[in-house]
Amino acid sequence: MGLTTGTVQLRKKNFKHLFEQWRGEDAKKEASYLDTALLFVDYAATVANPEAIEADFCDSQSPKYRELDKYKARSFGTALFCKLATHDYLLSLAHDDGQRLLVQGIHDIIETLYLNPKSNTEKNIFNLIDAVNQWLDVCVASCADKQRARQLCLSLFIILNIARLMTANLNRLMKVLVSGFVNLSEIEANLTLLLEKSKDVANHLCEAIIPEEAASGSSLDIPHVHVGDTCFYEKYLPIVDREKPLLLIIPALQRFLHRDNRLLQDLQKARTEQAVVLRSTKKIQYFLDAIRNNEQKITGRQYVLEFLEEHQANFQILLQNCSAEQNRNLQDKINQVEESSYSKAFLYLMSWSGALVTVPFRYAAPSGLQAELLAYAPATLDGECKQEIKCLTQICLGDLQQKLALIENEQDRVITLLTKNNSVWEAMVRNATHQQLDALRRGNEEILEVLSFLREVLQVKSSGPALEVRSFFEDVSSFTARFSRLFSSEHDTMMAEARRLKSRFEDIRSDVQSPSSLDFGKGFFAKKRAVGAIREEGRPESSAGKKSSWLSFSRLKWFKGKSSGNKSITVEKPPGTSLI
Repeated sequence: MGLTTGTVQLRKKNFKHLFEQWRGEDAKKEASYLDTALLFVDYAATVANPEAIEADFCDSQSPKYRELDKYKARSFGTALFCKLATHDYLLSLAHDDGQRLLVQGIHDIIETLYLNPKSNTEKNIFNLIDAVNQWLDVCVASCADKQRARQLCLSLFIILNIARLMTANLNRLMKVLVSGFVNLSEIEANLTLLLEKSKDVANHLCEAIIPEEAASGSSLDIPHVHVGDTCFYEKYLPIVDREKPLLLIIPALQRFLHRDNRLLQDLQKARTEQAVVLRSTKKIQYFLDAIRNNEQKITGRQYVLEFLEEHQANFQILLQNCSAEQNRNLQDKINQVEESSYSKAFLYLMSWSGALVTVPFRYAAPSGLQAELLAYAPATLDGECKQEIKCLTQICLGDLQQKLALIENEQDRVITLLTKNNSVWEAMVRNATHQQLDALRRGNEEILEVLSFLREVLQVKSSGPALEVRSFFEDVSSFTARFSRLFSSEHDTMMAEARRLKSRFEDIRSDVQSPSSLDFGKGFFAKKRAVGAIREEGRPESSAGKKSSWLSFSRLKWFKGKSSGNKSITVEKPPGTSLI
């Protein structure tokens, strides 16, 4: 959830203190529960959205799910983490906060389930589901601290995913036993709905926080373009040739900025595609690991239909990444197993009778010998289907890894074009987040707007400008004299100045009677008659057409008129040179 190391350590310290105060003498006996809860704290600090949690807890074989059972206390550790997380959130609420009663209800039910897991279990579980539902309904609108609300919402989403895997991982015998105490199928249905709802709310809170962080100056919205005194925009400095007029430089800069924005979009697209492929690869690898684990079981080895039912989510990911023909062939094989004349009862009977021979063999014989003998044994329909699924999974993983390599090559190509093999710039781009790349693109678009504005101003015809207009052109001249600083460590300051100039230009243009020609003579002078205007010395008033001149970045000069003592504008245009 984006917490710093110091914040995580402080949170763990607080959780430990709360636990010891609450449990007293029993705290030592329940130390493994606390250790497990602290594993949850560490994990919760690393995730920023529900999608990451779903990927980490896709099935019971996922590494994160297994890591949380390090101290063999995952069930009680989950309940303890939920209790401490809700208690922590309660401490942040005002006494008159409308959501306080709802969060207190969640906290109290979790505490009851922790202390007396076998007492009124079904009632407590449904009460807990209702309480979480009610809090999710109001938390977005009523919470003052959305960051803390997101933290609790993601914590609850982690816990709900753990609960989902725990119920899904129960074997048939355990499901029968548990169903004697609770309505397991109804709980699973409610849990699925609650997972979807909590995911939506968590995403809503995540989206709501980003604008707040941007407004408060968070690094999420700051272009990742500075490392020390080095600025990414320095790459454009070679184009800013001081020997050329600015009107010739601007089009070249515009072409490079447009090209770089296309490259940034390509990089973001490649990163998004890479993230999708990585998620699929991760889930399909979990699926393959589960296949291998099932093969290595001495007892309790699942039939193919049982196995696919338990790992349905990852199996669907596999099918989505296979060709249509591969899907058809595999589905035909599965249909054959489903339509087999053997009933499930008969299969179980055969399984138990066969176990009298196969279990001792699996214990005693080396795995290499088992594989060799199985190669000569007649394959069953169930075994054939398992092997086909395993083979397809391995092929699919290979294809995805090749796809990842192609995506990485594309990213390298784009980054090379963007950074021109400059190691500092390359590090900036490679380490930039998606939001930072977005901000860099927006920064380029802002520069493009400034360049368009400057190009328009430098092409304006000036015929006896008024004082207000003259002052504006003086400021433009000052800006263009420092134009190269726009692509240096002073970028932010120069951009702020450019925005102010652009705003003034829009105000002046709105006062001109003929905006299409942008003639700052007659129209503006008529409106600002009281201000007066200074004509160029030595030129008759009637020769307005001859007075028009092109303003140039390198040729713009200012001088004082001898008779009036006021400033005026003149432009020297080198013979045979076009500034446009």
